[in-house]
Parts: sequence; C-alpha cells; structure tokens
Amino acid sequence: MKQSSIKQVSVKQASLKQSSVKQAPVKQLSIKKVLAYFLWFTSIFVIDRLAKFYALRTFVVPHDICELLQFKLVFNRGISWGMFHSENAFFFTFLTLLIVSIICVLIVFTYKCLQEQKAIFAQLAVLAGAISNVIDRIVYGGVIDFIHVHIGSWSWPIFNIADVAIVLGIGWILWEHYNES
Repeated sequence: MKQSSIKQVSVKQASLKQSSVKQAPVKQLSIKKVLAYFLWFTSIFVIDRLAKFYALRTFVVPHDICELLQFKLVFNRGISWGMFHSENAFFFTFLTLLIVSIICVLIVFTYKCLQEQKAIFAQLAVLAGAISNVIDRIVYGGVIDFIHVHIGSWSWPIFNIADVAIVLGIGWILWEHYNES
C-alpha cells in the first residue's frame, strides 16, 4: 500500500509541475487581418475569373492592342507559359492531379505560416491563381490564356492574370525566405 500511495503522490507532484509551466498564449487573428486575407484572395480570384469570362466571349478573334500587346484566346493544357502542353488525356489528367496535390501542400504550408503569425499574402496569391486555373482545367479542358506580349518576332508565351499572381506570389515567398535566412 505504501508503494501505491507514493506513486500517487509522485504523479500528483508531476501533474502540478506541468500545470505550473506557463505556455505561450496563442494569438488569435484579428478580424481586420482575416478580412484583409479574404479580400486579397477573393480579389485575385474574381478578377482572374472575370477576365477569363470576358476573354472567352471577346478574344475568339485576336485583338491587337498595340505593337507589344495582343489579346488572343488559347486553351493551355500544360502549366504556366504552355510548358508540358499535351493533347494526351492521360498526361493532362496526371498533370491536373499533380497540380491539385501541390495546391493541397501549399494550403498546409499556408496554414502553418498563419499559425506562426506570418503574413500569408504571397501564399494566397499563388492559391487564388492556381485554384482558378484548376477550375479552367476541369470546366474547359485547359487553362484559359489570353495575354500575349511580343516584340517583333520575339514572343512571350501567352498567359493570364492567374499566372501573374502565381509567379509574383512564388517570387514573394522566395524573397521572404531569403530575407529570413
């Protein structure tokens, strides 16, 4: 009996020691920050969706804006700037599933950054663009691209607003990571 009462006292002492250890308080997100993140993500997403909707109805025939800029509708079955474009259904499906997997990983990464009280504007820009492009892949069988920049015979691959958000967001994430190191 003495051993069991000694064990009980030891367990009680250990639990008292653990409860007396102060844990850092978990900071709650302010409503302003949540609203800012929501507006940022939604703005990028909606602007891209509206631009693509307009492009579908207007740029079936290419529109020359100036010597450097043309709006020309294409459906990209690859990734940004037409890389890995393929008419093969299996490859397109594989690429789409890979992109969805990367989006899931980025969502987890964004959540961890949020828990660490880091700003997530860059991650949200990438997510807004990537999710919009995945919607295109599912609904239209390819991403709606329509912005064509060219100078003489030199031509940049045709892109969209989501691509711009993705590239700038990734650049921003890399910049933040570089500055943390």
